[in-house]
This record gives sequence, C-alpha cells and structure tokens, in this order.
Amino acid sequence: MRRSHIKFALKFNIDDMHRVQEIASSIKQEIMDSCPKLITDGSRPFRVIWTDVGDGHLVVAVDTHHNVPPSCNEHWATREQVLYAIARATEKVDVKFSM
Repeated sequence: MRRSHIKFALKFNIDDMHRVQEIASSIKQEIMDSCPKLITDGSRPFRVIWTDVGDGHLVVAVDTHHNVPPSCNEHWATREQVLYAIARATEKVDVKFSM
C-alpha cells in the first residue's frame, strides 16, 4: 500500500445547519490548499459532506486519500496537516464544534 486514507467525523451545533455547505466548502478548500500530496484526480474519494444529524448536532464527514505510505511518520504528519487545515477552516467561517 502506498496511499494513506485519513477520515474524520466532525460534529457541529445543529443551529449551524443553514451554514453546513459553507462550512464543508471551507474545510475542503483549506485541505486542498494545505496538503500537497492529497489525491484529487478522482482515482480516490475526496469528500467533505454532511452525512448525519444527531441529538443537537450535525455530522460532516471528511474523507481524504494521500500519496503517502500508511502507518509511517509522513502519514502522521499528513494527518496533522489535515487537522490543522480543519481548524483554520472552521475558524475562518467562525463555527464551533459540538460536544
């Protein structure tokens, strides 16, 4: 295996339901800008989409693949890049995570 799969389920307050498309777009763009080894050619999924509604929250799935071997230091550094990208994106659109 030569590629890493990095996936997160993010929970946001249900009151931000009307902004979910803006939130997802911001996250997707920030990941694309921040991760040079992100696979975006369609050979692997790259999704940031609203997938569920729970008790007081909504769920946005982040599903990425990268040209980085799994379970190595570069994989963990890439995972951290994705997390920092998510943090920057949510800060840009001024949204908070749900508990």
